[in-house]
This record gives sequence, C-alpha cells and structure tokens, in this order.
Amino acid sequence: MKSAIYLGLAESYAGYQQICHSPSCAVEITTPRPFAGLAAFASADGVHWKKLRQEPVLPPSPKTMCDSQNVAFWSAAEGVYVCYYRVFKQFATGGIRWVARTTSKDFLRWTPPVEMTFGDAPPEHLYTNQTSPYFRAPHIYSASLRALCPEGRC
Repeated sequence: MKSAIYLGLAESYAGYQQICHSPSCAVEITTPRPFAGLAAFASADGVHWKKLRQEPVLPPSPKTMCDSQNVAFWSAAEGVYVCYYRVFKQFATGGIRWVARTTSKDFLRWTPPVEMTFGDAPPEHLYTNQTSPYFRAPHIYSASLRALCPEGRC
C-alpha cells in the first residue's frame, strides 16, 4: 500500500476532504471551521494519521480563507505539490472570494500565495475551484469554478 500525507486543520475540522494522488502518496486538504491554518499529517495505511509538525503549514491570514474545497496535488510537470484554495481579494467594487495557488517541494513549506488572474473578465465570487491536471496532458490544469451569488445577483 502507498503511504499517504494529508493537509488538514491545525486544530479539529468539520467538512469534506479532497484526495489526489502523487507518485508516492495521496494528498488531502480539508476545510477549517474556524480557520486555524492547515496542518500536514502522514499515514502508512490511510487510516492512522500522525501530525508531521505542530504548527500549521499554511497559517491563517486575513486573506486566506480555505473554507471551501482546497485542492492539492503532485504536479509531475512542475516537480512540486500545488495547492489551489480560496482567498479574499479586494477590488474597486469591494472584497470578493477568489482563488490563489501555492506550491511546495516537501508539503511542509509553501510559497506565498499567488492570486489567479482571469484576463478582462469581471470579478465574481469564486467559491470552489476543483483544479486538477488533465490526465492526457498533465502539464495542463483544468479548473471547474463555481461562482457564488451572495446578493442573489449573477
């Protein structure tokens, strides 16, 4: 059986889980309530988990939300783990839910988030992203975004 690593809540969690496969393990991200950061865990059997370090690997910040589906996977094309998650971004029209990405060579130390850009498209609340490599061309990532209409206007 493959070993597994898990990126989950620093404290306790309530929510769903997203599992993606890497060359040597499964990667999982969970949703925090309340957000105390995302922590890294490891398991040899996928049942018994051990926290890899006490402090969160993705600490809380005013912009980092991670309260919807957080997607992490091993990118063979980039040679790093990639995580797409929700942040809060300010526009001239106000703050909205947005998608950012971060990378890690070891699943413990992550780069500062980079907010996604969508050309000239008007800003919309983006609640989930479901980003993953396309199986026939793993250097291309496909994302199914879900917009949120908090005021009922879309």
